[in-house]
Amino acid sequence: MNDMMQTDRLLLRRWTEQDAEALYKYASDPDVGPRAGWPVHKSAEESREIIRRYFSNDCTWAIVLQSTDEPIGT
Repeated sequence: MNDMMQTDRLLLRRWTEQDAEALYKYASDPDVGPRAGWPVHKSAEESREIIRRYFSNDCTWAIVLQSTDEPIGT
């Protein structure tokens, strides 16, 4: 199975623990998490644990802006 898919602007790839800060940036926003059905993240370490437990699988992909190499969604 391919570990990456790419368009002109976006890259779909596996989540890594190095993405924790980027995930935390969005997941700590009280207007984001609850609307998606999950609680607000309280730390980057909590986001790292979410990546380890829930995002490290064959079905969950990070949506990454190629221009910044930062995940913007899943």
